[in-house]
Amino acid sequence: MGGIDVKRHNGFMLIVCIALFISMFSGCSESGGIGSSKNTKSKQESKQAKKAKSNSEGKDILWQDMVVVTNPEFYVNSDMWLFQEMEKSHKMNFHIKMYGYDQWDDQKSLMFASNELPDVLMSGLTNDEIVTYSEAGQIMPITSLLKEHAPNYVKCLEKYPDGKKLYAPDGEMYGMAGTFTGGSAETPGARCFINKKWADVVGKELPHTYEEFYALLKAFKDSDPKGTGEEVYPLSGVVGSYQVDPFVANPLGIQLNQAGKSQFQAVDGKIQHLINMPIYKEYLQNMHQLYNEKLLDNEYYTQNVAQFRAKGANLQLGAYTDDAHFINVGTTDPEIYGQYEVTYPLTSDYQKEPVWYGDVVSVGNIYLTSDNKNPEKTIEYMDYFWTEDGCKLIVGPVKGEWDGEGGIIWNEDKTSFHYEIPEGYNGVWEWLCKEVSVTGFLQGYSQYSEIKSKEEKAPEDASFKDMMEERIAPYVVPNFPTLFFTPREQEKITLILDDVTTYFDQMEAKMVMGDVPIESGIEETRSYLEGSGLDDLVAVYQTAYDRYMSN
Repeated sequence: MGGIDVKRHNGFMLIVCIALFISMFSGCSESGGIGSSKNTKSKQESKQAKKAKSNSEGKDILWQDMVVVTNPEFYVNSDMWLFQEMEKSHKMNFHIKMYGYDQWDDQKSLMFASNELPDVLMSGLTNDEIVTYSEAGQIMPITSLLKEHAPNYVKCLEKYPDGKKLYAPDGEMYGMAGTFTGGSAETPGARCFINKKWADVVGKELPHTYEEFYALLKAFKDSDPKGTGEEVYPLSGVVGSYQVDPFVANPLGIQLNQAGKSQFQAVDGKIQHLINMPIYKEYLQNMHQLYNEKLLDNEYYTQNVAQFRAKGANLQLGAYTDDAHFINVGTTDPEIYGQYEVTYPLTSDYQKEPVWYGDVVSVGNIYLTSDNKNPEKTIEYMDYFWTEDGCKLIVGPVKGEWDGEGGIIWNEDKTSFHYEIPEGYNGVWEWLCKEVSVTGFLQGYSQYSEIKSKEEKAPEDASFKDMMEERIAPYVVPNFPTLFFTPREQEKITLILDDVTTYFDQMEAKMVMGDVPIESGIEETRSYLEGSGLDDLVAVYQTAYDRYMSN
């Protein structure tokens, strides 16, 4: 490592100062937890303290500290059924502190700067953060631990090529992927829907090509498909969350990261930036046409998820990307969500064969820190969720065989089961996340398990997941990978990448909305990016991509 790098030392001290300042004013400090509500805090701490005391008396229970980053609506705690069952079988449980997504960046900076670390961190870290914190010795390499103590996880990981994205530049893995997507449960990739009821009204079939898709959007706009005279939005979404790129970029052969296009593309093993690819002009022209003709929601670049879903709940959307159709419309009433069907992968003269982007192996989201004194036990605990018995815990309890309400109900010969959930929950997923397990970020291998294959999906789930299995699954290919960079590479590209990405995104929005002509906008963008160091950026990406491909 050599002597002290003065720049890095000064930069680190600045981070410490900022983090400590934030901690003084943050609504979610070390003592606060999620939501910053004293009632929520007291409830969470008192329940877990009481549970820890009762379980520790007369029992050999290993307790570890865990930080969980999740949707604030999901109250993750050690009393949840999954944790209680694991405590019985593995003699282990967790003191859990939750943070919402909007709180995590501040708390993460404070936590690592002060070196006040939990034993286990369940959250997404960027690849740059993984390299930084591993270099500082704050998160633990787990490659050898996995080989010795997680045979089930390793066996599954070796089946899927996109699992190699978990390897850092030093050849180590630092995070376990909490979920393997696919199998009998669901199809990887973005979930995109089209209003089939409206298509029937305007006398058109669901599209298979971009040209047919455009014609359908025009028909939505030019008629009154809802039959009420209200304004409709033929295509809508939210930039950065639920993008329209599967409908527009994918048919042009542009590689995606799930629902959004990657500004870097791998063409025959060579990395290129979109600004230097002729197909990007075609993309901008198509997007501008959709925006100009108001086929694309003109609030696409400004609205948030709540505003987007409010339009969905009012049944004003023709096509969109979202987690599920019943989530978008806000109800599990089949008469309402049933008017939406899963799209087919769209083709064009540029992309003649159907393709859909999605990864089986999720990014790492389970990390062991340097404070963990029993890493072998933690790894063995997590590995259990890649066994059939562990998957049964992910699926949930049998109704009547636990203290809570609802559960799975088997048929007479136990060849299939369905869920019965209490009133007040918008689907099985919400019930599981709030009451039963941590399925929102830890599903293990359950989607490929025998028990999951016996599930009679809830009608709202089956209505789109079965269609995804038929229409999307045969065409799934891995996303453009999220790459790791070495510390030296990070140092070289950090400022360049931020500048390039910000300017590129801003200019793209201006060109799509017509504020800047496309021809001159492309030249202006290219000139700025090249002046900012684009060639150096592409060279670093090429090195990182080659390293990824050789893993």
